[in-house]
This record gives sequence, structure tokens and C-alpha cells, in this order.
Amino acid sequence: MLAGELCSGENTGNGCFSVPRCRTSSGREAAVWGAPLPLQEAVKVLGVEVDRELRFDGHIKHTAKKASHRVSALRKVASFLDRGGNLLLYKAQIRSVLEYAALSWMSCAASHTRRLDSIQRRALRLVDAADPTDPPDTPAQFEPVSPLDSLEHRRDVAALVVFHKAQGAGTATPGWVTTASENRHAKHENGAYQW
Repeated sequence: MLAGELCSGENTGNGCFSVPRCRTSSGREAAVWGAPLPLQEAVKVLGVEVDRELRFDGHIKHTAKKASHRVSALRKVASFLDRGGNLLLYKAQIRSVLEYAALSWMSCAASHTRRLDSIQRRALRLVDAADPTDPPDTPAQFEPVSPLDSLEHRRDVAALVVFHKAQGAGTATPGWVTTASENRHAKHENGAYQW
């Protein structure tokens, strides 16, 4: 029985993998097809690093460092761009790094999320400090761009959207809502399929 072999930690001999009950008592490591798997401190999957204790400390540190380098690059080019250009650069190059796979690590320690929020504040100060090359004619056109949603708010909204979609996945859509696949396969008035 495969499950019994896995639980007992014995060598299966059939090319599968074996897992010892306790690494310290047996001195053996897990193996796949006879090749030993070394114990690792952290695993990186799709760019998100998780350590042995399922914490995201290393991932947040790496993300903060990467985003901080990009803020420094924004500082160097900010004087050559107007507010809109700086904001676009922030959204594309910095915020995307700060928000990557946020649903997986958003439960990390508050100190880590505050670190990312401080990087966002630094970047938005640069965006707000940008002098427009052409000052607007009316004061109404000159609006600060810093009232963007905080990263925490954006993470919370993303979590709510995913939760809402997961909760409503089993329900039927109302009659007035049509999906793309329904539109694709809808018959035209003359009986021909409309693609």
C-alpha cells in the first residue's frame, strides 16, 4: 500500500518517494525516485518565497529591496517627466512589484506591510514633487496625485473580490447578464451563429 509505505518511511523500491517519520530519529531525508531531497530553509514558487515556518519574511525583504531600487531609479528620472509620467512610471514599475501575489502574503506581520507602505509613500512624494513643465492655466487642473488608495486598502479590496467570486461561483448568473462564452455562441436573428 502506497500510503502505508509513505507513512512508515521505508524504502518503497518501486520508484516512488519515501518520507521518514522523523528526520532526527532516523537520520534519513525525504527522497524522490531514490534521489534524496535536501532540506531547504525557503522555497520560491512563482516569485513568492516561503520559509520553513510558512512565513514571508524573506519575500517581503526582497520585495522591499527591489521596490526601493526602483524608487531610486524614479528619483533619477523624475525631473525629466511631468506628474502624469511619474505616476505612470510608479504604477507600472513600483506598485506592481509591491502588489505582486499580495493575496498569498497579506497575512504577514504588520511590520512587513508597513515597510512596503513606507516605500509607497516615498515614491508618491517623488510623484507629488514633480514640477509640471507646462503649468496649468487654471488651478482646478493642478491636483495632487497622492490621494491614491493605500496598498493595504488595495490588498483588502483584492481579497474581498476573490472571496466574493469564490462565494458566488456556484450560483447562476441573472438573466440580464451574459458572459463572453454565451455571446460567442448566441444565434443571430437569421439563425446563423454569431462569432
